[in-house]
Amino acid sequence: HPANAEERLPALPEPLPVKVAIVGGGPSGLACAHDLALQGIKATIFEASDEAGGVLSLSLPRYRLPREVLDRDINYIRHLGVDIRTSQAVDAARLRVLLSEYDAVYLAIGLTRDKSLRLPGHDAEGVLLGGAFLDGVKRGKPAGMGKSVLVIGGGNVAFDVARSAVRLGAKVEMMCLEAADEMPALPDEVREGREEGIVIHNRRSPQHFEVAGGRVTGVATLAVDRIELDELGRLMPVTVPGSE
Repeated sequence: HPANAEERLPALPEPLPVKVAIVGGGPSGLACAHDLALQGIKATIFEASDEAGGVLSLSLPRYRLPREVLDRDINYIRHLGVDIRTSQAVDAARLRVLLSEYDAVYLAIGLTRDKSLRLPGHDAEGVLLGGAFLDGVKRGKPAGMGKSVLVIGGGNVAFDVARSAVRLGAKVEMMCLEAADEMPALPDEVREGREEGIVIHNRRSPQHFEVAGGRVTGVATLAVDRIELDELGRLMPVTVPGSE
C-alpha cells in the first residue's frame, strides 16, 4: 500500500443522514467504522485509552506488528472521515447519552481483563498477568519479571509474553496443558519460540505457586493424562495422581 493514506482512498458515496457511535477503538471498532464509512455513514469512535488500536496498540509485540504499519492503517481510517476520540471512557450513564444522540451504538469493548489462575499463591510478588505485562513492555515499563521466567499457557498471547521476555534478556520456559501437537498457538509461533531458546513443558497442570519471603519461587504441577471440556466448553484437565 502507498505510505500516504490519501493516495489510496476509495471513492466514497454521498453521506447518509445517519450517525453511529462506536465504543472501543480496537480491531472490531476500527473495522466497523471503516465499513460504515464506505457506506456513507458517519462513525465516531470512543476509545478509553490514550491511543486507538486496542490490543494491536497496547499489547501485541512490535516484532509482530510494527508501529508504523498500525499507524498507517489507523490514519487511513481517519481519512475516510471517521472521528476517533481517545481518552473517552464510556460508562452506563455515558452510554445512555450516546443512545439518545446517535442512531445506533456499536459496542466493541473487547476482552480487557486479564484472566488469573486464582491458584494458591497467585497474589505473590512476581506472579504477573500476561496482558498487563505486554502493556508494560509496549510502554517501555515492563513489570519486574526477573531473569528467569515461566509462562503458563500455550496460546498466542502466551508466546507473545514468552518471546517478549526473551527479548528483554530473560531465560524463559513455558508450560501448558496440551501436548505439543495440541497447542492452540500458531505452529509458526511455537517453532520460532523454540528456535529462540524457549523450553516448553507440555501436558503439565499448575496446582499452586510456591512462595518464599512473599515472592514466587516455583510452580507445583501435575502431569495431564487428557483434557475434557465442561458444559461451558472450558478446559478440564484430568491429572495423573502422584505425578507432582
